[in-house]
Amino acid sequence: MPVTATLVPDRPTIRLSSSLTLQATLQGPAPLRIEVPAQILAEESAPLWQVVPVGSAKLVDLPDGQQRWSQEYRASPFSPGSTVPLVFREFTVASGNDVTSKSVAFPTLTIRVETTIKTVKADEARPATGIEELPPLPTPPAVPPGVIGFGIAVAVLLSIGLFFALRRRKPVPDPLPRIEALRELELLVADGTAPNRLAEIVRTFVGQQYHVPAETMTTAELATAYPDGELREILEECDRVRFAGVPWLPDELQRAVEQARSWVSNSNEPGKTDARPTNHQHRFPPG
Repeated sequence: MPVTATLVPDRPTIRLSSSLTLQATLQGPAPLRIEVPAQILAEESAPLWQVVPVGSAKLVDLPDGQQRWSQEYRASPFSPGSTVPLVFREFTVASGNDVTSKSVAFPTLTIRVETTIKTVKADEARPATGIEELPPLPTPPAVPPGVIGFGIAVAVLLSIGLFFALRRRKPVPDPLPRIEALRELELLVADGTAPNRLAEIVRTFVGQQYHVPAETMTTAELATAYPDGELREILEECDRVRFAGVPWLPDELQRAVEQARSWVSNSNEPGKTDARPTNHQHRFPPG
């Protein structure tokens, strides 16, 4: 018994924007062995339709040793027409005890594809028109002069306020010479550099506190410029240890540091009277 092929659409007429469903079946002696072509549509229908399978093919056993193969397809048209051909390529099928395969053709379908686009007539054609000019943009409303003046006045006031705020901002002062000197004295280490370092701390303090070149003056010059016996005693003790090459003992260093700390702590600021008890009559003049 030969293999029969059927191709049934769900409707004979569709719109160009829609699609229809096709039911393809092959029936013959079992077992059916079917080879589906890679391109379903024949050459005359390929430009006119798009056909894709829906789901998987089914193979069902029938009475009298028969089998039926079925596959559902969805077809979408590309072109309108009263009779748009829908033709499948031939499938290769072997059935029953056949050792060779045969080509089986499906019936040709003609589908009516409708469109809502009317046929264009020559007498209804209109010449092409140029680009339509857009209406002019509306003119923005004019800003009242009073509003402009008010805005300028606000900007001027803000600028003046910012100027005076910046002028009132005071720079962050550097650490006071006295605080810095006392901090450096606390960090002194009992080694060979201690005499040099102590003298340097005291001279730096005098230079910053009274704005004199104490760091470049010798002990004798500084004593002449400022006859403060305690200051001279501190510096001469540093010179003695430096030039003798004999380092301070820990208790000697402690006494020297305490004397320097006491003198720095009790030194008056420039322009103020020295309130500490002293027998010295001269102080550095204000810088």
